[in-house]
Amino acid sequence: MKRFVKLAAWVASAALALAATAPAIVFALNFRAQRRAEAFLREARTLRLRASTIRDLGPTVERYDRGPGGLSDLCPSADRSYSVRVASDTVNLLLLRFPILQRISIRPWQVALVILLQGETVCYVGYSISIWAAAGDGEIAALARLAPGEYALLPDNSQYDVRLNLVRNHIHMLDVTVTPEATVEQHRHSFDFDLSCVTRFGGCRAVCELMPSAWLDYQREARAKGWSLPPEEANDPLCKKLGSAD
Repeated sequence: MKRFVKLAAWVASAALALAATAPAIVFALNFRAQRRAEAFLREARTLRLRASTIRDLGPTVERYDRGPGGLSDLCPSADRSYSVRVASDTVNLLLLRFPILQRISIRPWQVALVILLQGETVCYVGYSISIWAAAGDGEIAALARLAPGEYALLPDNSQYDVRLNLVRNHIHMLDVTVTPEATVEQHRHSFDFDLSCVTRFGGCRAVCELMPSAWLDYQREARAKGWSLPPEEANDPLCKKLGSAD
């Protein structure tokens, strides 16, 4: 009997120790993935179409997958590509296996970077983040694309376009396209991702958090043209706070 009591006490102590250390381990793994995603974002921001070459790709990008071109109709003449995916797969699997953790902790996420080259010259840069859904919530995503104007085909001959799309009826996506002819501010807003929410308690909840500058640009255009914002974004406390600061 005493042996059983000792064993039960040991099991209980081990369980308490695991419960105490697990959140710290999850945060550390997620924080490491966030830092890698931010490193790729910094490199993506430096690239310019028709000016940056393969020699301008930093070592962070060059370590990852290289493949054939032809991956986007925004640069159909591409003949090589670099693609990178960043995520904490261990944390994502844990959160998907136990969805209740997403309510009190963080949400599964991943970042992708795609760079296309024609010869040795960069002809397309795409950076995106996807936040998977907690139970009962919609997924959110944000995408920035730097593409040649002749292929981007933006409305009204614009060089910068922000759209809020509903993809597959459940993914709320902020979709930004910018061309080389856009202004410096428009370039900056296009790749102004804020990844801090991926390690924040509660995780990322609204697209306005992911691309705050582009979201404000979209909000201004919506007001000017009389568009109605989707209720889930317009009524979100975080989006309201961001809009009131504008």
